[in-house]
Amino acid sequence: MRAAKLILAIAGILLIVLIVSGLYMVIKRAASPQVQEAQPAPVEVITAEVQPFFERYTYTGTILGEHSSTIPAQVGATLAKLMVDEGDLVEAGQVLAILDDTVYANQAAVARSSHEIAKLNLKSAESARPEQIAQAEASYRAAQLSAETSYKNYQRNKRLFEEGVVSRASYEGAELNYESAKAQFTAAKENLRIAKTGAREEDKRSAQLAVELTAAQLRLAQTDLGHTSITAPYAGEISRRIVDIGDYVGRGDPVFELVSADGLKVELFVPSDKIGLFEVGQMASVIVAGADEPVNAVVTRAVTSADPKTRLFRVELDLPPEADARPNEFADVTLTWKVGEGTVVLPTRAILAPASDEPYIFTVVGGEARRVPVEIGLRNGICAQILEPLRGGETVIVSGQTYVADGSPVKASTSSEECEVPVSENDVTPE
Repeated sequence: MRAAKLILAIAGILLIVLIVSGLYMVIKRAASPQVQEAQPAPVEVITAEVQPFFERYTYTGTILGEHSSTIPAQVGATLAKLMVDEGDLVEAGQVLAILDDTVYANQAAVARSSHEIAKLNLKSAESARPEQIAQAEASYRAAQLSAETSYKNYQRNKRLFEEGVVSRASYEGAELNYESAKAQFTAAKENLRIAKTGAREEDKRSAQLAVELTAAQLRLAQTDLGHTSITAPYAGEISRRIVDIGDYVGRGDPVFELVSADGLKVELFVPSDKIGLFEVGQMASVIVAGADEPVNAVVTRAVTSADPKTRLFRVELDLPPEADARPNEFADVTLTWKVGEGTVVLPTRAILAPASDEPYIFTVVGGEARRVPVEIGLRNGICAQILEPLRGGETVIVSGQTYVADGSPVKASTSSEECEVPVSENDVTPE
């Protein structure tokens, strides 16, 4: 009996221990959430301020040079050398390409000889002597032979050119040599007549005019010869090369496209409902593709007539000299306008459920979070107007508010985030 009572006593003691242990665990679990809820939640806050509200628009534009032009060939010839290629930066006057100058070198040489003959004719007209007659006869016979030879060569090259055997340059060279030889023969013939008969006043005047004419022809020939070197009219970047070595380039045909590297600007196109906001002199923030920091640009042109194809309006902005940009790069242009003032402006991330009918924020009052429904006005993607009920001076949570509830204790620290007024604002109110 005593043993049975002892066993029952021990079992009772163990049962009591288990019950007490269970109650302890239940009480501990029930007490734990209360301890966690009592811990202040860390949040970041700002002080609500009444300030102007700025609307921002960003467009993508293209960087252009102050000058953009096509460089043509000023004489017709085969392209012999290319000195630059697309993407190369060039200086004003730099040689970009060289054309075959064979024809033009011969033309200059012939023009120089004609000019010398004309000067001799004038000298002969002014004072004829027996030795001049002999010299004139020799010059006449030489010029006659040269004219006959060049005529035969011209006829042969003409036939071969028509058959496709020789190049245009060879044919034109033969024709040019024949015309020059014929002119020299005519001049030598007249010189011989003057030497034999003596020059009259009108002959002397004719000889003088011949000197002037051949001098002009020589200058023209030398100019054409110089144009076989194609040069850059201004410093810039070769944006396009149109021809290749061996191509025949006619007079006036394009060879390169050149964009100036100085006086860079940004060209962008905007819809009709925004063109009225742009005014000459407005400031804009421009970020060139690949750049880390923006630069300030100035609106210099806002065209009020739309492009007939795109129905968009063109706007140009001048970039500062220090802008690290090159023609044909893309750039993001952000313009800012003051469109309202006299209201509290908060960062958009301070607002919870902003797209719903009941957006709200959390303020901090006496160390606790307070849920405040708000009425939102304008937004620009960064900040938003708070029309009601804030009046300025309230402490608003901008970070950590998703972890608090109305009445939750919080531990607040000041945030560096704020809706700053732009350094260069465009104080324009859209209609």
